[in-house]
Amino acid sequence: MTMVSISRKTRTTTRCGGPKNDRGLRFGVPAAVALTLTLTAGCSEAKREYQLPDDICKIPVAAERMEPFLPAGKNLYESDWTNHEDSDGMYCVLSVDDNEELKFSSSWASHRSLEPRFGIGRGTRLLGGEYYTGTRRASAYFPCSNPKVRLDAPRTKDGKRRTVPAEYYIIEVRSLHHPKDEAESEKAMKRFIVPFAKAVKKKLPCR
Repeated sequence: MTMVSISRKTRTTTRCGGPKNDRGLRFGVPAAVALTLTLTAGCSEAKREYQLPDDICKIPVAAERMEPFLPAGKNLYESDWTNHEDSDGMYCVLSVDDNEELKFSSSWASHRSLEPRFGIGRGTRLLGGEYYTGTRRASAYFPCSNPKVRLDAPRTKDGKRRTVPAEYYIIEVRSLHHPKDEAESEKAMKRFIVPFAKAVKKKLPCR
């Protein structure tokens, strides 16, 4: 498991809010004073001080496809564990400051284990059912035979343990950042999952 800080200054985003007291609670002010504050001070800015990366866990991703899922903050951290030759596959988390914002996980599957493992079956289907999306989640699966990865299968009649080679690869993405517009968030997930899954597949030893 490695954790890497990938913080650099970049564009800003703006959020507006009224004045607060020292406990972070908003307090009332006369309308005329509030109008004056708005006209003179404007909105407070929440800045994205880090640069969006162009790869995640060594998987290339266009920065603009990640932008909707990563909020303003100072530092961006990446924690990853990747081993495509192992049944555990890949696990990666992007965090902004102290908060986890975007998670990726992937692993091998057999035909028998594919259905219960595929977590987003109730979402919107894309491209013949290989991709699924929701408001804050997306997943993909594709055929990828790998005889080096052995997965558990039902035991034989005499109770002996049995394994089968991996036949599929599953990718799951989860955004922990709450979107303002759920419809736009799902569209962003659709734009993200397809090229990301294709980039992952290029890294795999599929046969």
